[in-house]
Amino acid sequence: MARPDPPNPYRYLTLGALGDALMTRAGDLMEGRRVGRRDTAHLLISAGHVVRPEVGAPGLPRARVLSGEAGVFEAFRGQLNDEQRAIRYRLVNLALDAVDWPIQQRGRLAAMAAESDEGFAAALREVDAERAREPKQ
Repeated sequence: MARPDPPNPYRYLTLGALGDALMTRAGDLMEGRRVGRRDTAHLLISAGHVVRPEVGAPGLPRARVLSGEAGVFEAFRGQLNDEQRAIRYRLVNLALDAVDWPIQQRGRLAAMAAESDEGFAAALREVDAERAREPKQ
């Protein structure tokens, strides 16, 4: 008797985390590194459900609503928080890229920005203040 597949480890990732996983896997493939066939399949399945959410993978908010497992508010409020956190993290890193902020100095700012809109604003203001103190070249 065949063993059942293990659960998909990418199933509940935020869009940002899923995008990061896809880019990492693409890099692995481009570099010729060996990657797991089944793990890659799980990654692609999760990405496919994001691109075509009408497929309704179990556990995704839409599927939970359609199955009657949860109401709309209950199903989507957690995803809203996760997506907001992911977009703040993504945007602060884009901003830090724009000013060539050193990689080793990004962690605290990215964490602060991801937590809340206020943290996002504070992190970017801190970057602006630091840049204003730098001598112009």
